Amino acid sequence: MQQLKETTEQYVTFEVGGETYGVCIDCVQEIIRVPGMIKVPRTPLYLEGLTNLRGNILPVIDTRVRFGLEKNQLSETSRVLVLNDGIKKLGFIVDRVSEVTYVNAAEIERVNEQEANANFLKGIARLAGGEQLLMIVDVSRLMQTEGKEDSTTAAAETAGENRTQKQKREVEKEAEIQMVSFKLQAEEYGLELGAVQEIVHVPPSINRVPNSPDYLLGIMTLRNHVLPIFSLRRFFNLENKELDDRSRIVVINLERQQQRRLNVGLVVDSVSEVLRVPQKTVEPVPFLLRSAGGKEISGVCKLAGGKRLVYILDTGSFAAFDNALDIDLIAECGAEHEQEKVNFRDEEEQLVVFKLGDGEFAAGIAQVREIIRVPNIVAVPKAPKFVEGVINLRGTIIPITDLRKRLGMEARPRDEYTRIIVVEINGHLTGLVVDSVKEVLKLSCSNIEAAPEYITKTVEAGFIRGIAKGETEKRLIVVLNMEEIFSFKEKEELINLGQPEVEDETNTGAGC
Repeated sequence: MQQLKETTEQYVTFEVGGETYGVCIDCVQEIIRVPGMIKVPRTPLYLEGLTNLRGNILPVIDTRVRFGLEKNQLSETSRVLVLNDGIKKLGFIVDRVSEVTYVNAAEIERVNEQEANANFLKGIARLAGGEQLLMIVDVSRLMQTEGKEDSTTAAAETAGENRTQKQKREVEKEAEIQMVSFKLQAEEYGLELGAVQEIVHVPPSINRVPNSPDYLLGIMTLRNHVLPIFSLRRFFNLENKELDDRSRIVVINLERQQQRRLNVGLVVDSVSEVLRVPQKTVEPVPFLLRSAGGKEISGVCKLAGGKRLVYILDTGSFAAFDNALDIDLIAECGAEHEQEKVNFRDEEEQLVVFKLGDGEFAAGIAQVREIIRVPNIVAVPKAPKFVEGVINLRGTIIPITDLRKRLGMEARPRDEYTRIIVVEINGHLTGLVVDSVKEVLKLSCSNIEAAPEYITKTVEAGFIRGIAKGETEKRLIVVLNMEEIFSFKEKEELINLGQPEVEDETNTGAGC
């Protein structure tokens, strides 16, 4: 072995798999306990996940797996070394951090390529008279990313459709309405999606407003904005009901006088689905319903052959909300944030957040056509292996893919929470099975960061559009680009999938 030139440097020493390693202290930003992480699918096995380190998204590597060792259970002594090579930061899980020691370059011998982990080492130091060996880590090599495979089909993936197809799709969109449906008692109601800002869980406490109607539950703070909260049950004079884990707050935007806008939260029993239905299924409100005080209902949507009715609410008819609270007072409470709301309104994005295992994932609401329960999925002979089957969604044949399997995750049985998210890919509809749909979340674009370079340079990470930081430091959401879930060839197979005769079994139930 050839000796290095004489200098003395400080090294942080740590243990992995019974061996002792050292990394130059100048590259160590900090040492932390193993934090909570989100796992990113279809990435290398050694990438343990992502964590939020004081507002910065940090990829965390399992050093054992990176070194080709067997993965081990974390222990009380496990730590994460946060390394910085001047370009990027990565965290490395190690079995134990030992000490900081000085090493003279004369004690370091270059490592042979045949030695274990030679790719990540720049030498071996013989300490304590040669009785102790310290593997000196080459940080630049350890933090290298794997090159992404070249693709010659990128241009083909954006191949356009002809003008006739586009015109046909525009006509279909004009003849449809998209809405969020929810339950109040035994009835189902809907709000047009354009009026819905987001859907959130009910907080532990809501501040009561003195001398207000009982249907005004109070106010809460949602990302530093004051939000009045109304109970639709009480507003519609329905039987009162205790809030539970299925209760949700649907945040809508109301146009006020003098072109003022106000967000309010509507408490509902549960959110059902995101529906896209033909305009022809919506009928005028019956006269008796209008005469009984149902002026907030603008129409009745008939689904499943008339067996399922959804009452569509007109947000412009909630004039009673103006009488329930002092609009000027609410505006004054949020005055310090008003300019921020105006400036950033066009820089916010709505995400449909769903669960796959313990991780949270999201798709931009513009890519989501609707969310439905899982109906009977009909297997299709000679269908692509990644397709579970097809369903008939109001006369349109939709291929269905299990997103868990697509992302290389372990399969799991379906239950009452399983949903199908219908997305539009290159003008064609595809259904993706997810464990559950959690919420519709509105985030500032500044809270959605590009995936770390270490993720984007891995072979299978092109489907990740970014990482969203939630309202708490520990919450990270993987934002998917649905058009990149499938390869160009697979998209063609989805488009060319046959049109079997199947019975339409969608729209038979609800419940998010």
